[in-house]
Amino acid sequence: MTGALKRMLPEPVKKPLRQMKHRVQNAAIEQFFHKTMTAGHITRILRRNRYWYTATYADREIISRHNADFTRDPEFVKAYAFAKSLSGQERPLWSAYLLLWAARQASRIEGEFVECGTARGFAAASIIASIDLASARKRFLLFDSWAGLLTEQLTAKEQELYRGRLEAFNGDYSGYFDEVQRTFAPYPFVQLIKGFVPESLAQAEISSVAFLHIDMNSVYPEVAALRHFWPKLSRGAWVVLDDYGQPGREEQKRGMDALARELGVEIFSSPTGQGMLVKS
Repeated sequence: MTGALKRMLPEPVKKPLRQMKHRVQNAAIEQFFHKTMTAGHITRILRRNRYWYTATYADREIISRHNADFTRDPEFVKAYAFAKSLSGQERPLWSAYLLLWAARQASRIEGEFVECGTARGFAAASIIASIDLASARKRFLLFDSWAGLLTEQLTAKEQELYRGRLEAFNGDYSGYFDEVQRTFAPYPFVQLIKGFVPESLAQAEISSVAFLHIDMNSVYPEVAALRHFWPKLSRGAWVVLDDYGQPGREEQKRGMDALARELGVEIFSSPTGQGMLVKS
């Protein structure tokens, strides 16, 4: 249908056509970013459609033709496999790579490692496998409610986002604290702090922080955590915000952007959906 013809159509006709177009596009996107879609599949699809494009990397978030040698790096592969076996979880490779890269830079900085939002422990386990925190004499403090989200902490928009599925969501994040304790029991430098942030933050005595990973799926505890730890972050400390640019997480991004302006810093937005900043 030509542009001129579409402009001539009355709005009652245009509206269902737009809706149909969006449904078709969404179905195509869902199929295109299917979990099992590989870089090879993407390359074949693009070449079949006359795009001379060799994909080097593909997951449900990113398709790239840029160098992705890290996916074959033995140390990264080992750390990822270790985290997957310990936690039973997975995450996009590029996201895991960014997290580990930042953690390695932070390992040279004075201070502890802290994570707010541990769940089953994939991120923490991958860091433990990648960095010898025991030799660096660093503690790794893991904060989580291990009970899902606290309804009173959710904004109106977040309540709308979780409407009808908050109970199921909280169920997915509950009931396995003992399992996580057993997972990290062999690592005496790891300390688990159970409770809702920010109240639980007072349970641990921390003088300085070199690395902070925040992933709590809600703006209030995330902003409160960064505000709490900011004075404790050493110069050169790294902060990774897991949800910063994720679809549907606009509230978290706005909250973090407002705090960043207040603190006089700028958050780097990664195509993985993560945000990253360094304490200068």
